[in-house]
Amino acid sequence: MYRRTMGVLAALAVGWAPMAAGATTLTNASKEKAKVSIEKWIRFIDGESTVEFLPVELPATIYVQFPMASLDCDIPSRESEVRISEEGCWVDGELVSQAQFRF
Repeated sequence: MYRRTMGVLAALAVGWAPMAAGATTLTNASKEKAKVSIEKWIRFIDGESTVEFLPVELPATIYVQFPMASLDCDIPSRESEVRISEEGCWVDGELVSQAQFRF
């Protein structure tokens, strides 16, 4: 039980850690909340917020769900800057994926 609790606490610490060197910066450029999944990490990111994530395996794929759209994009390196919105996903300033609207 102790090991499991410590593992959960360590996972939470990684998700909430201050900006780490060599981590991927993920910015939600939308005004809508987004559900973001990377590897086993799932988090809701408020609109116009930024979080950091340190991928274990590269390339890592980001899966994003907005209320009216969804998208996925690949992170090529740990130091990538990713911006997501209802229109698409930009990695290091380059559009790599467009959102698919759902009804």
